[in-house]
Amino acid sequence: MVIREVGLLFRGFTLVKKSYHKTTLGKIDSDLRSGLLTALLNFAETAFSTGSVEYFQGNRLTIAFINANILADDSVEPELLISYAIIDKHKRIDKYVKKLVNPLLIKGA
Repeated sequence: MVIREVGLLFRGFTLVKKSYHKTTLGKIDSDLRSGLLTALLNFAETAFSTGSVEYFQGNRLTIAFINANILADDSVEPELLISYAIIDKHKRIDKYVKKLVNPLLIKGA
C-alpha cells in the first residue's frame, strides 16, 4: 500500500497537505481540489445516511476520511475538520483503512 497524499480540510479549504507521490500529471488548483473533496464527503453522508463515510474507492486510488469537530476562534459552535489520505487501490482495502490509515488520520486530527 502506497500513501500518495495526506491533509487536513477545514471549511472547504486545505490547512495542511503533504504529497509523497504524484497522483496526477498536471497541476491542480488546491482550492478546487479541497472543495471537491469536501463536497464528495458531504454528498455521500447526506445521500447514504450512514453517518460518517470511511473511504471512496476509485479505479486507481482510494480516498480515506476521518471527521473531527473543532471549535474555531471565530465560531461559537464546533465545526468539521476532515483528515484525508489518498492511497493506492488495494484488494483488501477495508483491512488497510481500518488498521493502518484510520489510526494515522485520527492522530492528525
